[in-house]
Amino acid sequence: MKTECAELKFQTLRNDDCDITKMSQKINYGDFDLYYVIQFNYMEEYVAEPEEKYSVSVLAVSPQQAETECRKYLAENMNLNFDEVDEKTKVSALVEYGVYSTLFCEMGNNKKELLKTAKEEATQMNLFSFGFMMDKPQNRIGSTGWDFIKGDIMAGLEKA
Repeated sequence: MKTECAELKFQTLRNDDCDITKMSQKINYGDFDLYYVIQFNYMEEYVAEPEEKYSVSVLAVSPQQAETECRKYLAENMNLNFDEVDEKTKVSALVEYGVYSTLFCEMGNNKKELLKTAKEEATQMNLFSFGFMMDKPQNRIGSTGWDFIKGDIMAGLEKA
């Protein structure tokens, strides 16, 4: 049985030859604000002969959680004063820099169906499973989604 919940609204951050990136409205679970980001890629732009045409991911991005090193990198390399730009710019920069947690990823050949599935997954996570998804390791060294959302992908080494 599928439980009904409020549908998330997404605005487009990027739409070009190789990517579509969309950002949800601000979400707060109590400790910090975050945004769900749907990242859709045309695989032919990245791989010569992909088995599947498209890839879609649901990411969690939190400008509040981005660590000082990430903010410093963005200031130095992207000429971005993190404290003086809007949330949309912050989220875009963090996605480009790789400071996010991947909560869902799927590949396929039907663009419309993949985008619909990603939106449904984000909506369901919003209601039920965000914390569980963030607790999962995101790399082989054991760094979790909580580590990735801060930009600390090496945190798993410290836990070992």
